[in-house]
Amino acid sequence: YQRLVYFPIEKDTLGQLNFIDGFSLDRSTLENDEMLLVYLAMSQVKTLSKTFESKINNVFAKLLNPSFSSPYFIKGKSYETIDMDSKKLNQIEQAIEKCNILEITKNKITKSVNPYKIVNFDGLWYLFARDLDDQRIKTFLIASIEKYIVTNKTFNSKTDIDEVLTNVYSAWFEEGNKFNVLINVKPKIAHYFKLRKIIPSQEILSEEPCGSLKVRFEVSHDEDIDNIVKGWLPDIEVIEPIEYREKLFKELKDYIS
Repeated sequence: YQRLVYFPIEKDTLGQLNFIDGFSLDRSTLENDEMLLVYLAMSQVKTLSKTFESKINNVFAKLLNPSFSSPYFIKGKSYETIDMDSKKLNQIEQAIEKCNILEITKNKITKSVNPYKIVNFDGLWYLFARDLDDQRIKTFLIASIEKYIVTNKTFNSKTDIDEVLTNVYSAWFEEGNKFNVLINVKPKIAHYFKLRKIIPSQEILSEEPCGSLKVRFEVSHDEDIDNIVKGWLPDIEVIEPIEYREKLFKELKDYIS
């Protein structure tokens, strides 16, 4: 459990320890006994200092790398770098935990808000909060908040924020503003929409004999669906609402010109 901890070893039903299926030291650039000798030798000195331990771990990881590789690779999104220990973030977190009203200044405009959550949309970090000017929940880009004051005033939230967030698909969320977008998906890309929901509110209404789909989304803003539609052009067509369809046509004409 200590000397051989970096080898992919599992225990079977009989309590015997074996290399996991597919792993073999024979595929290494070193022979079995050579690999074991190198690692056991290195493990004798790894406890001398944290630096040694880190270096030895890196060396052994490189030795094992050609021998065993996972058949899976999942590529995640890139995220905006954020200092989790920054004064700004810590004070916003405290305001959320203690239900203190925040005064935030953005673009030289100061607003009082009820802070609910710190959320991430498309790799960027936002404050999810209720604007006390119009009593609507909105998103505020944390990097754009120039000044902030945690007031002594507190608020009581009767809103289930986690439930609200399940129906939020972008930083353009507008509370109380819901509408349906109906699209036609051509056969060429239909299987992608059948494999998974592009956004949680997706509903496949019908499938034509030719393989095309009628798909409906419930959104709160055009931007919730805009990049999805544009990303699948020309194999996707907006049917409703007419206003959004016409807006899209105008944008495409502007791009062409």
